[in-house]
Amino acid sequence: MFITKTIREFLEKKGYRVFNQENLPTGIDLALDLQRIPQTPDLQIIFDIGANEGQTVFAMRKQFPQAKIHAFEPVAETFSRLKENTKNLPDLITENIALGDTTRTQEIALHKNSHINSLRSIKPSNDNTKTESISVVTLDEYCSKNGIKKIDLLKIDTEGFEIEVCKGAAKTLKEATIPFILAEVDFRNERSGHTPYCELSQYLAPYGFKTHAFYDISHSPDDPRDINYCNVLFARNSS
Repeated sequence: MFITKTIREFLEKKGYRVFNQENLPTGIDLALDLQRIPQTPDLQIIFDIGANEGQTVFAMRKQFPQAKIHAFEPVAETFSRLKENTKNLPDLITENIALGDTTRTQEIALHKNSHINSLRSIKPSNDNTKTESISVVTLDEYCSKNGIKKIDLLKIDTEGFEIEVCKGAAKTLKEATIPFILAEVDFRNERSGHTPYCELSQYLAPYGFKTHAFYDISHSPDDPRDINYCNVLFARNSS
């Protein structure tokens, strides 16, 4: 006990905070937070919508090694990097499509920073902005076509297009076959490049989802008391 206390004090002097797993605060370790929720089975199917170059895919593969991951990235160049970056990962299906509220073909404005490419209705920054025609399908249609009966974790990072993705998942949400949704949300008053937290929370509430935890919080550089955006975990009622 004395040795443990001594090590803890030494690490804290070096700027580290040490927690026992049982006492680790919610919002730091997604896998641990899910384990703490009663009746949560091992995740078998994960959807990464807005996979970009595979950043979240790598994190999910490490946290949930038993899961099969479906990663969606509609922009051709970004999808190529996703494929190359993740070519050695097991149990991964990559799809060069977007998920939305309807099935269609749509133009998307391309930005130098691929992280902010979005199907949300934003006018190109200038007349020289490049666009690309991409395929959009609904989550319900994709699941039906591929025989997917349940999605254990639905991750959505689509730069303001999160509610449209959920609209395309209406049947799946009604059937209560998605227990957890991890989505990027915004807390600023003005409409930015992210979906407002209150709008997504209100949209998911009728399907039995409640806010469970916040991750990767980004505070305002102008006022550190304000949250700009973060990832939020919604958990569906088990009843």
